Amino acid sequence: MFRPLVKRVVHRRLLATANNSNAHIEIKTLEDLAKLQSLDNVDPKLIGRLINEKTNELNTQNELQMLKQFQVEEQRTQETSLKKFVRPAWIFLLMGSIVYLSCHYAWWKLDLEEKEIEYNRQVLTLENELASLKKAHGSSELSDKSPVGSGRKWYKFW
Repeated sequence: MFRPLVKRVVHRRLLATANNSNAHIEIKTLEDLAKLQSLDNVDPKLIGRLINEKTNELNTQNELQMLKQFQVEEQRTQETSLKKFVRPAWIFLLMGSIVYLSCHYAWWKLDLEEKEIEYNRQVLTLENELASLKKAHGSSELSDKSPVGSGRKWYKFW
């Protein structure tokens, strides 16, 4: 309660006297102090308050600049963060594709070998069955054929 009253009084009465003259000069900033020839008649509390105001003003400006820099850096890191992961993503996709295709090729090769073995078994069973059928029907086929036809080739009939 006492501080606001002091601030109002100090703001209203910012008068100081010049060193060589009796005229009153109103001092509001440090620049006004710099224009004076001497600081002998100036209240030290006024000088301290002006210095504190200027330092607070500079501090707030510095803080604003830092915040702006932080925002710019944050935006820059967000933009570059996506760029950082593009190359590793392509490498991951390439390696994954290579692994998938090599595994698929190995599976296909093994499946082909299994089918080949199965087909060879089927061929052997069918050959055995055909051989047994030939033996069973072999004697009846020989008796049905004519002796003239058996000695000549088929194209010699024409």
